[in-house]
Amino acid sequence: MILTVQFDRFKEKLFFLTFILLVMFMSVGCDNLEDRTKYLTGSDVIIWQDNSSFHIKDNEDMTGRINLSQGQLSITVWGFPPKSTINIGTETGIVNAEGYASIETMVDEFYGVISTKNLNSPKLDDLFFYIKTQKEEDIKVKLPATSVYGIDKYLAQIVNGPILFEGEEPKESSIQSIYCHLGISSNSIFGNAPTLKDIDAIAVLEQKRSTINRVCDGYVDKAGKNNTLIIFLNEITIKVFNRRTGKLITSKRFESFDDCPSSYFAMNSNDNKRDSSIPKKEISRWLNSLRK
Repeated sequence: MILTVQFDRFKEKLFFLTFILLVMFMSVGCDNLEDRTKYLTGSDVIIWQDNSSFHIKDNEDMTGRINLSQGQLSITVWGFPPKSTINIGTETGIVNAEGYASIETMVDEFYGVISTKNLNSPKLDDLFFYIKTQKEEDIKVKLPATSVYGIDKYLAQIVNGPILFEGEEPKESSIQSIYCHLGISSNSIFGNAPTLKDIDAIAVLEQKRSTINRVCDGYVDKAGKNNTLIIFLNEITIKVFNRRTGKLITSKRFESFDDCPSSYFAMNSNDNKRDSSIPKKEISRWLNSLRK
């Protein structure tokens, strides 16, 4: 009986001690989150672990992650001081009592900063988000360069309306630079446009398969069988739109005059049909003449 009573008292003391420690831990945890404002100072406060994850220099429990998927950029932070904010463009996220916040925004708004030097492998660079606390100044954070896919398809949406970047409004402008996608790995800029935001007009290529074709014969395969090549002389139209208003500026139709090649590559005997090539030189010459 004596042992039982003593053991019960020990359990009560242990439970009480555990409760006190838990309360103290929770209190300290809350205080720590609020006190973490002191770590958010200086331009070099962010340490990037890779192209998507980071932590705060003086506190590795304060972490963050960026994610780019299907044109949507998300930024998430953990362990940050409550009521601090993260901001990108027009989107703002407020850190909750648990130190968590997340924001999402479509990145096409920021495509304007993409360099036109290599549009076949473009990267979204010079993009920033901001961290702000109630006590310290804003911290400007540069995001790592991120690959962007489908620039040609994105710009081709000009047929549906203007393509505007951050801070832009629809307005008429002179045409000093024109973008045109002339086929695989053939993104061309006519004029001076260091970034997408500097492009004044977008030329869209429309190709319609023609009923007129050219029949080329006289070919012999490795087996000694005679083959014929059919070239469809497609109808090609170039439409030029003002990027900032979406208005059609002009259009022109180009004829195809493909000659029969001396040889051609085919996977099998039925692979004997080809679309006519795009007259890139003629199109380029015309687009250059439109610049004012």
